[in-house]
Amino acid sequence: MNEGAMVVSIVAIACATSLGMAVINTIKAAIAGRGKRVDAELLTEIRELRTEVRQLRQQNNDLMLAVDNALDRRVAHLEPRMHAAPRPAETEQQLIHRG
Repeated sequence: MNEGAMVVSIVAIACATSLGMAVINTIKAAIAGRGKRVDAELLTEIRELRTEVRQLRQQNNDLMLAVDNALDRRVAHLEPRMHAAPRPAETEQQLIHRG
């Protein structure tokens, strides 16, 4: 191989190497940029989910309070009946004589 061919070969190898490195760097940048976009999208979705969970917890608390208040009203309505004078229990003999 003569000197001119060696120089051309070395320049061609250097160009091919730099071109390969440029392609690899471009691919790495694309992957890194995509990761940042995914991270931003993921963070946005997590924030939305946290907001939704907060709303569901508030709704659950409101419903539990409503049920608790309804039970309190029902118990308050039944308590006077529980404290009223009990009826005398009928014996078997009284039930038999009635029948």
